[in-house]
Amino acid sequence: MIVFEDDMFRVTSRWFGGWRVVFKPTGSTLVPTQDQTVRIGLLWQKIRHGKYQRMSPPGRLAEDLMFLGFAHAVLTPDSEMAYEFVGMDLEKLAFAIVSEANIQHTANNLSRRPQH
Repeated sequence: MIVFEDDMFRVTSRWFGGWRVVFKPTGSTLVPTQDQTVRIGLLWQKIRHGKYQRMSPPGRLAEDLMFLGFAHAVLTPDSEMAYEFVGMDLEKLAFAIVSEANIQHTANNLSRRPQH
């Protein structure tokens, strides 16, 4: 099942096959580490069904930002993004993602308002 897709990445989750990230420019399929796999599952539940669901902007913006960060972490396992995905406290990471989603949502709404 495709859970996220943009111009650079496709993130899929298979019931028995685990997570996969396709890096579209090269067509390579990347398999996350066990730590990344566990974290994305826990983080997704917090953002989709936990207390952060009420804090998230409408739509899938928070989930999309989460999966985009996950894809970058899988692509570059030695990066700061990868460290944050595995090393940062799960509550702080969920809060940071939802906060960024709210900032982007607000910025998008302000840019659509007519100027007086």
